[in-house]
Amino acid sequence: MADRAMQRIKDKGIYIILRDVLSSPAVEKMFVQTFGTSDFIGWPSEDNMYIVPYVWWPSFIFVLFQIKPVAAPSVVTTVTVKETVTQTTTETQAAQTVTETVTVPTMDVTSVAGAGVVALVVGVVVGWLVASRKKS
Repeated sequence: MADRAMQRIKDKGIYIILRDVLSSPAVEKMFVQTFGTSDFIGWPSEDNMYIVPYVWWPSFIFVLFQIKPVAAPSVVTTVTVKETVTQTTTETQAAQTVTETVTVPTMDVTSVAGAGVVALVVGVVVGWLVASRKKS
């Protein structure tokens, strides 16, 4: 008896839901993915859609295997500083221009990534040591 009563309640609930529903979506919504080519090239595009490029799908790793970095800028930046020195004498005025080149080193991505990996390893080792001391 309880089974028939439950079946009638379910049937009535489904009838109410189907009767009152206004619309039923039959398609998936559209997502647009945009990628810049200033730093990396080889992204999926309209001309070369080799994989669906949704970043939340596990297959996005194959996109990361395909992209290549754009030629990196040089590591050393040269800055030219010009200053004008004016000398005044009683007879003539002379202007002298002094040009000095200053070389400013910049960090490359490899150094920063390497420092990050070293910091991660040190952090894991320290965490392991702290956890093992608490157990004993």
